Amino acid sequence: MLINYSITFGLALFIGTKVPYISQSYLVSGAILPVVAVFIVLLVAEILRNNVSMKTKLSLVAAAIIAVVGGFAVLALRGDIGSITGKFITVLDPFIRAASPLVDSVAEQRISAWGNLYLEFGIVILFFILGLYFVLKNPTNRNIFLLLFAVTGLYFAGSMIRLLVLFAPAFAIIAAIGIMSMLKPFFTLLKEAPHTLAKSKRRMPRVSKEYSGVAIFLIFIILATSLAFSPQVGGVPRAISQAYVPTAISASSLPIGGSSLTAPVGAWLDALHWMQGNIKSTDAVVMWWDYGNWLSDLGNVTSLADNTTTNSTQIENVGFIFMGNENQSMTMLNSYGQNRVKYIAVFEVLQISQSSSGSSSYIVSPAGYGDEGKWVWMARISGQGKDRLLSEGFMNTATAWTNETTFGTSNPTTGKWQWNDQGLNCTVFELMNGAEVDYANTMTTALSSQGITVTPDQTTTVPTYFQKVYTAGLSTAPGQYGGLIPLIAIYKIDWASYDAQHGITPPS
Repeated sequence: MLINYSITFGLALFIGTKVPYISQSYLVSGAILPVVAVFIVLLVAEILRNNVSMKTKLSLVAAAIIAVVGGFAVLALRGDIGSITGKFITVLDPFIRAASPLVDSVAEQRISAWGNLYLEFGIVILFFILGLYFVLKNPTNRNIFLLLFAVTGLYFAGSMIRLLVLFAPAFAIIAAIGIMSMLKPFFTLLKEAPHTLAKSKRRMPRVSKEYSGVAIFLIFIILATSLAFSPQVGGVPRAISQAYVPTAISASSLPIGGSSLTAPVGAWLDALHWMQGNIKSTDAVVMWWDYGNWLSDLGNVTSLADNTTTNSTQIENVGFIFMGNENQSMTMLNSYGQNRVKYIAVFEVLQISQSSSGSSSYIVSPAGYGDEGKWVWMARISGQGKDRLLSEGFMNTATAWTNETTFGTSNPTTGKWQWNDQGLNCTVFELMNGAEVDYANTMTTALSSQGITVTPDQTTTVPTYFQKVYTAGLSTAPGQYGGLIPLIAIYKIDWASYDAQHGITPPS
């Protein structure tokens, strides 16, 4: 194990350090501490395997415990442990995740619902439970390891949904043990030679072999139904159906796939293609951090924050830019000085429905799959930095917020969000509403010959310093994706007007 571990991680770290983004500094980062710790444990285990006296073994174990505890104490005093925790500590204690919106905002890091386990593993869960029994019944070193692997894997998978992938190997092995342990006695009976039993002075043929065959067949049918047909998910196993679900970017994050998607949804692809051809690679574009890697890797522009950003202050600032009013947003954007952001963009998904006023009148409203659903996290994450933003002069006490409740309330009857005055004037709403109005006007013009009108569900003021330069998805037909319309609206920041209005000398 020591040799395998050393070769595997040695090669992995060697290759990793050759990636410019990672570099050799990764070798002394907090993420490598567990790797080094396991390597030390394996070294100690290798030493203890030899003919070492009990006294020496106890001394080595005591020294190892002191070294580990002392090492963590030193790291804690230096403040290095804080960089290791973050989302990892929320896996150990999922109840503290609500206090960390930066972690909780990522869907893959949510607490798993028990339904997710059944959706992923199906009826095989029953064999997993049986496997746990058989493993516990025979507590060898291997089985104890498997039991610990399964129990801890199940706990972590329940704590964070993305960790279902780590639980899967333990689940597969334990379930296989359960299946084989159940089948073993039936196979044994099938292999036995035919014989008879004496009963009441008569000899009767034994029928256990037939029953064994039926039992094996039933288990086969259960497994085939679960793995090949999966009635719990509509007849097609998730392992197969997911192959027909497009990646988020080629579906523009719409919940569609399979036969309903005959070609990639063009909104995001068109927006990134426009950025490639019209924005310099050194120009910064601000969007919510979920799309940062798409902007930099595919749009070839500089992103203010992306999916790998570990600077929580930067993400709080981005959230503030979107949730503040236009003047507050511009003040924050201006604070970047020489690195002034040139563009700001939003992603919105609309849904179209028939108006109650007539069959030829339609209304578009937010569907919830884009920033119209993610703005809540923008409010919570930026609200997490309230004290800092107040002290730095970006927030003011009259409009300060800690979460989304400052911007409106949820209508208990319709379930829709009702923006108040502060919400209607926040930057993210103004930018999204601009895209919504554009789409409604575009469709009304395109369908005017049919007497059809499309109107937005509400309107707000037009931004002063954000000038729309491109909106991807405006040509999407109302029924093309089941009534869902993805839009990416790109605005150029009018720094000349802002500087002139506020008497600012622009950075050279």
